[in-house]
Amino acid sequence: MIGIPFVKDGRDRNGCDCYGLVRLALRELAGIDLPDRQYGEDSDERAGMIRGGLPGWVRVDRPQRFDIVVFKVQGKPQHVGLCMGSGKFLHVREGGRSRIERFGPLWIVDSLYRYAP
Repeated sequence: MIGIPFVKDGRDRNGCDCYGLVRLALRELAGIDLPDRQYGEDSDERAGMIRGGLPGWVRVDRPQRFDIVVFKVQGKPQHVGLCMGSGKFLHVREGGRSRIERFGPLWIVDSLYRYAP
């Protein structure tokens, strides 16, 4: 999953946006299928869609492997990643490639969601 380039609305190994990468990783690594969502250009619309919830997912307080983490960007929940355990998460940002980073002061967590069908 590391090194996949950012592609707006991308949903496969040729390129993904942040939600597409989480969707791809969960399908391939955990056998969990997320609904496909396309985010508009408006940041408020993106924020609302991310926090709108996903069927079968519940909000939790402490991250575990394969939890979805929602990050605040410029004070709004606009970016998602996938918890990998040991204080790390997988994500991709515009202009970059997917990578694993550590939780820290640069990444402000808005909320965490765990699959609990």
